[in-house]
Amino acid sequence: MDLATAAFGEYRGITEALRPAAAALTAQVRRFDASAPDLTAELLLLQGVDVYIKVESGPAEARQFSVRAVRVAAPPEQRCALAQQLAAACSDGASELCPAGFNFDHQVKVACESAPNTNPTLALFEVAGLSGTATATAGSKLTLRVLPAEGARQTFYQDDANTQCPDSDGDPEVRGGPCVEEIYYRWYTTGGELENAVTFESDRTIDRDSVLTVPDEPGPLTVLVVAFDGRGGVTALRRELQVVAAP
Repeated sequence: MDLATAAFGEYRGITEALRPAAAALTAQVRRFDASAPDLTAELLLLQGVDVYIKVESGPAEARQFSVRAVRVAAPPEQRCALAQQLAAACSDGASELCPAGFNFDHQVKVACESAPNTNPTLALFEVAGLSGTATATAGSKLTLRVLPAEGARQTFYQDDANTQCPDSDGDPEVRGGPCVEEIYYRWYTTGGELENAVTFESDRTIDRDSVLTVPDEPGPLTVLVVAFDGRGGVTALRRELQVVAAP
């Protein structure tokens, strides 16, 4: 894909690029069910399509490669209008537009009442007890503290009405939505040892905190926290410290 022109090879725009894919998927489905309705590019974009992106990074002498899936969907306004049109058509009995088992009423909620996913915002990342200084004593223990910003956890609807909400605490009745994101944190350090490499958002500070045992050798030290919202949103913050010898 050319990001500047939105060209996918010979196709201009994701919708046009998906038309042959939708036709091919329809042909495959009809091998098993000759009466299956057409699967259109618009319907694919209503549900969202995973596009896999290969990322290359790092210095020239040590390149790193990774692959990430990015969910591509129609713009929010278009997605909402399309969901409403399909739901209305299905309620009127236009069966050729309505794949069996597809819950268009729920898709209206997904498309019209879920805000687009954004990266979680963090209000604070601090090393407790350092009082604003950037030096840490070798071998000491430091509490790493993170605090999400107000509104960092978004409300959303699951794509599938039967999928349990992440904030349901195991309640099988909480499915489809509205759901609230569950933020979790991964901690990284260039030296020393972390007591908890993964912590979770909670009303209790202790559930979010991690504890770092500072290395014994003096020198620079970098600590990072990465916040994930479980839906693709990611935010990272870092602190630079200087480890000094114990008095």
